[in-house]
Amino acid sequence: MHPFYEHSGRLVADRDTRALGLVSMAAYLLFWAAAIPVALRALRRAQASVGPDGNRDPALEIVRARYARGEIDERELRERTQVLRPQSVDGVRRR
Repeated sequence: MHPFYEHSGRLVADRDTRALGLVSMAAYLLFWAAAIPVALRALRRAQASVGPDGNRDPALEIVRARYARGEIDERELRERTQVLRPQSVDGVRRR
């Protein structure tokens, strides 16, 4: 068990260690406050190139590779990506 989660007379008695419990909890909170958004962003990016059936869309992969090689510019990438993304029956994009 973490030493700051239960009473410990030695830690509380020393002036230098009184705030360590709060510092430790703040560090845990900051870690998770940073780790969760990073993980969510990575998950969203991974899902962005996956089609509705769960497979990667090879056409989108080709367009992205051409952009990475410099064969097409950003405007052309956006245009082609919009055309290649799946559309629902009513014309609204699915995510």
